[in-house]
Amino acid sequence: MRLQQLRQILLQNLTKLNISTDGIGGFVHLANLNEFRTAIDELDKLNLFYKQTSAIKESGVYKRFDDSLMVDSQDWQKVRPVIAELYSVVEKFIEALNIHPNDEANTIAIKLPQVNDFDDLIVVFNELKKAIAIPITNEEIGGTVKIEGVDNGSIWFYVALGTPTAVALIASLAWAAAVVYKKLQEGRAFSEYVKNLKLKNEQTELM
Repeated sequence: MRLQQLRQILLQNLTKLNISTDGIGGFVHLANLNEFRTAIDELDKLNLFYKQTSAIKESGVYKRFDDSLMVDSQDWQKVRPVIAELYSVVEKFIEALNIHPNDEANTIAIKLPQVNDFDDLIVVFNELKKAIAIPITNEEIGGTVKIEGVDNGSIWFYVALGTPTAVALIASLAWAAAVVYKKLQEGRAFSEYVKNLKLKNEQTELM
């Protein structure tokens, strides 16, 4: 599934998560539940929000078939925070997937780090050139680099790479870099742990 398609599904279902409520004594009247259940089913299929959707599907709000219900206020308060959490998470996904509207098959989105001046920007561009342009210009890859556009807010560049092979190569390199960075962080944490352990041992010996 393309990212643009995913974003569209999330947008279509976000508003359906808003259940109309009206408090009456110790009960709460819920409406528009059919649309709500449809949204839960659609979001559940994406396998992105399992924690929230599975909890909601266990509740009476989902299991009943009526479009409107009267439920005990205490029961509603149990499921309400989960629905609110799901709404918030979906909203954040939509924001993160605010990708180029003319998203093409071989186009990737790159979020630039914080830059303070043109010197910073030049450094970032040079690093991107080494990380992207150089690997994919190999004859077997057949890639090209064309900047398709830039978004406002956080600086996002949309770069067409020419071929699916080029996109796959960059994705593999990005994944490998993430794995290496994680290992480096783990190594640093372990080194710090050993250092602290050594200091504790030395303090114990001095006592």
